[in-house]
Amino acid sequence: MRVEPDIFIWTIDKHQLKISDFKAKPPKKKTKEKAMSFVGIIYDYKTKSDSCTINIYAVFDRTQSWLKDKSFLGHEQGHFDVSEISARQFRKTMTELNGKINKKSIKKALETINDSIQKIDYENQSTYQLSCESGTLQSYLNKMVVDKLQALDTYKNNQVKILLKTE
Repeated sequence: MRVEPDIFIWTIDKHQLKISDFKAKPPKKKTKEKAMSFVGIIYDYKTKSDSCTINIYAVFDRTQSWLKDKSFLGHEQGHFDVSEISARQFRKTMTELNGKINKKSIKKALETINDSIQKIDYENQSTYQLSCESGTLQSYLNKMVVDKLQALDTYKNNQVKILLKTE
């Protein structure tokens, strides 16, 4: 998969956002938001006769993300980390399909699981945002995110390889 240079991929070695990662301009009309991170999950895959290699990435789009107030950098990092949690859940689900699906059904399985994970990620992003807005301490939310990342540590590698069921 060719990824544009302004797409930042979350990896275990490189995932900390910097102020310079926010390249979009904030909206001109008055808004209560102090920052906006455009985060999500993307994947690609390649099949062989007996296996499938799937790359699943949590991504941050620098060209769509903006920051008015530098003090919100940690909060926006949380959004990126929440997407990585969802990407790890995607990887976990794919790993659980090892040997259970065939080459003909992999595309449909990936689409179905991706749709489900995208919905979960949206809900998790909303919950994270609403928790902050309701006064939940950012440090508490950050710890929850770190705990979830650690719980899914087995799935930190962006690449998953599964064996395909042969007919």
